[in-house]
Amino acid sequence: NKKVHLSGKEFVSCIFLTFACMYVFNGLGAGIYSVFRRIIVKEATNLVGEMLNETNYVVIFIFVVIGAPVIEELFFRKLLIDKTLACGKKTAVLASALIFALVHGNFQQSLYTFFMGLLLAFLYVKTANIVYPILLHMIINFFGGFLSKYMVEQLPIDIMQATEKEIAAALMTNGGDFIGFLLYVAIVVVFTLIGVVLWIKNRKKFSPSFVQNRKMLKNCQKTQKSRNLV
Repeated sequence: NKKVHLSGKEFVSCIFLTFACMYVFNGLGAGIYSVFRRIIVKEATNLVGEMLNETNYVVIFIFVVIGAPVIEELFFRKLLIDKTLACGKKTAVLASALIFALVHGNFQQSLYTFFMGLLLAFLYVKTANIVYPILLHMIINFFGGFLSKYMVEQLPIDIMQATEKEIAAALMTNGGDFIGFLLYVAIVVVFTLIGVVLWIKNRKKFSPSFVQNRKMLKNCQKTQKSRNLV
């Protein structure tokens, strides 16, 4: 297939959509897991996350922001989709996203990785250019895997373990230490909200049948115009 190049505006829109997939479905997965935690025998584990907790930032950046996106996109998008396109675009996209989600090994991650996998697979099928999924994967891993860890570890307290009263007290006494973290949270929230709005406004464009029908309609219109000119 001939490669399709996205404009700067289109690529930025894809960044927002990726944030929406990541944070909306990550939050939803965490919420569902917390409700059913008591009846789930095995606790959700994130072996990569646990390993990175003991790793320095240089290794994390190389592994999470550069290495993982390149390797995963080349395998889950390019290799898998290229091999399954003969079965149809929908099948190829769904298979890529499903396998990508299952490989992550726990429910909390599998939910958002499935929907993010759908977006990245759709983008690859639409553009035939693996560079775009790789770049988007790098950006989301930078914010979600690298920058989030860095920001949390700069805080004067362990925000993941602290109570509401302890967080409030820390804000009162060391408010300046929270500026970077709050700015990070604000960026993530804004990007996610923009992504949700874009997803709602453009939801029909993510249907392969819609894209195909729209192309057929344009071809028919061009043919009709040519006949009128004759």
